[in-house]
Amino acid sequence: MAVVEELLELEVTLPRVVDSAPMPSESIDSRIQSLNDKMANLALKVANIEGRLSAIPEKKTHPILITFLTIVGAAMLGFFGWVGNSIVSLDRDVGILTHDFLNESLRGASAQPTSNESIAQVEKIIDTAEERKIAIPLQTVSQVGQSFVDASKNNQASWKAVVKLMNYRSDLNESTVDPSIRSAGCVGGLETETGKTIQISSSLLSNCTQVLDHAIWKDVFFENVTVVYHDGPVTLENVHFKNCQFSIVNTANSQEFAKSILTSDSVSATLPAV
Repeated sequence: MAVVEELLELEVTLPRVVDSAPMPSESIDSRIQSLNDKMANLALKVANIEGRLSAIPEKKTHPILITFLTIVGAAMLGFFGWVGNSIVSLDRDVGILTHDFLNESLRGASAQPTSNESIAQVEKIIDTAEERKIAIPLQTVSQVGQSFVDASKNNQASWKAVVKLMNYRSDLNESTVDPSIRSAGCVGGLETETGKTIQISSSLLSNCTQVLDHAIWKDVFFENVTVVYHDGPVTLENVHFKNCQFSIVNTANSQEFAKSILTSDSVSATLPAV
């Protein structure tokens, strides 16, 4: 404490020496000498304090405490590992429950395929399945889809559910493109070819918009394609749709086309039916 007080005294005294009025040189010298003596004395005291501090023995952690902390750390690691495994297991169980719930909910919606509530329910179920990457069984998608196709013959609103299910069925398809098939762009002008039919075969069409009318499609793969059908004549032989979106008007031909999409990875159909 005395060291601190002397330092404070020096802090006050030094400015006074500098700012005081002129005085005889011997008086200034004597004051400076006095301050030097005080600073030397303080330096000696500080050195003594540092020596005492360095002489204090370093505290050592008790072996029992080290053992205890080691056991606690291992227990905590085990606990957090258990929590992680439990979360993974819970997430898997929730996924299974969600899958079963969506499957049964979709089946339930098909009981009233002309109901606006059922149509909205189908759209919500499919959106949820796509968002969470849940694969509803193909058999369910096919059966429910055909129920809404039949309902759409007398109820135009049911067609919304049909198209939603067609899009989802396309997402579930696992068709593998033959490496020998060439990649080609979409074919334009087909919607104006009302008087003749062209044939497109052994091709992969991707990332484009394709009209199907007035063409024979044989061994063709559509991937990430917006598929348009205007109810014109078309023949499909071993045609595959993967991750496609369908823009199709509700007609008798479209209804048959939808059933083909909903029931198989590989579509073969002639419209109008002969």
